Amino acid sequence: MATRKSAVIDKDIFRQKLSRYTRQAYYLVPRIVTPSILDIGCGTGIPTIELAILSSGNITAADIDSAALKKLREKIKVLQLKRHIKPVKASLFSLRFRKESFDMIWSEGSISVIGFREGLKAWHRLIKPGGYLVVHDEIKEYKQKMNDISRLNYVLMEHFIISEHVWLHDYFRPLEVRIKELKAVYKNDSGMMKLLDHEACEIEVFRESPGDFASVFYIMQRK
Repeated sequence: MATRKSAVIDKDIFRQKLSRYTRQAYYLVPRIVTPSILDIGCGTGIPTIELAILSSGNITAADIDSAALKKLREKIKVLQLKRHIKPVKASLFSLRFRKESFDMIWSEGSISVIGFREGLKAWHRLIKPGGYLVVHDEIKEYKQKMNDISRLNYVLMEHFIISEHVWLHDYFRPLEVRIKELKAVYKNDSGMMKLLDHEACEIEVFRESPGDFASVFYIMQRK
């Protein structure tokens, strides 16, 4: 059932539209020649691929989801990025990398799993002195988070907000259109209709509280 679902709803298509913000954030970091980057919670690798292309560096792509990593490996093969990206199965709660081994840590949508402050504390040791941390996180408590950054031995260099309107037009509305198209195709298939209804729940949650879906990129430097 899960295989069938993934075959008809590939959310990477919709997430790809937000890659321009990954690029925007990357260009706010001072240039590093062939940087070593740890992408925490890489998923299927949409930001990972962007980082590899932008930086020509060495990306360690970490995630606990085996299926997501498998999909990332397939992309790496097709795009011939094997020498730039190394997928690693690892939990956010146990990142066993050497101290000060990365020029940059990148995290899009994963820090909420362990908490903003907890993530900044835990990841600090992995970044080289003067290196960078880029976090894309939900907008909730973002002013408090900006205050916390300096207290946790980072300098906030830049930040920018992705509004709920962007999320609506670039992600939720195209997803809704796709679900409607598939419902027309599978209207006599009760199993598929149930799966599509489940996918539509995310859209309903957005409609109930769209402001909660705005997000923030933080570009920080390790002290």
